[in-house]
Amino acid sequence: MLQEGAGIKRMPVLTVAYLNRKGPLDGLPAACRELYAWVKSRGYQVAGPPIGVYHSNPLDVPPQELLWEAQLPLKPGTPLSEPLNDGPGVKKVPAREVAYTFNRGAFTTVGAVMRALFAWIFANGYRLAGPAEEVYLNDLESTPIAEMETEVRFPIEKRVPRRS
Repeated sequence: MLQEGAGIKRMPVLTVAYLNRKGPLDGLPAACRELYAWVKSRGYQVAGPPIGVYHSNPLDVPPQELLWEAQLPLKPGTPLSEPLNDGPGVKKVPAREVAYTFNRGAFTTVGAVMRALFAWIFANGYRLAGPAEEVYLNDLESTPIAEMETEVRFPIEKRVPRRS
């Protein structure tokens, strides 16, 4: 069920610091702490709230097998860098169109919101064009779970009807 309805918006090119991980999503706050420390140590400027990107489906994959990425948007012009071993890097995320909605409350409700947003995407003539993303609008460590606000989004593209 969508708490606030859904919409479509165009996302600009983003420069992000990122960190790839495998395992339960409860490791996200620690990954964000690591990213913030790394960004600060290099003198980079954060330009937005943290983002979680799910390279495997959190609704279907066992927690210990999940592949995910923590991202921090950075000021445009930040130099790009490849990660060393399992460390952070900086990359550009291309401009894209996304379907989005918001979730308020515990992260346990996000799965239902993702399913509802996926149904909305399909019903409106779109298909997925990339992995699910969550933008964490509150502090992941100090905000009570019941007060968490998360933007849930999927990169999309118009579905092309099949020819018979």
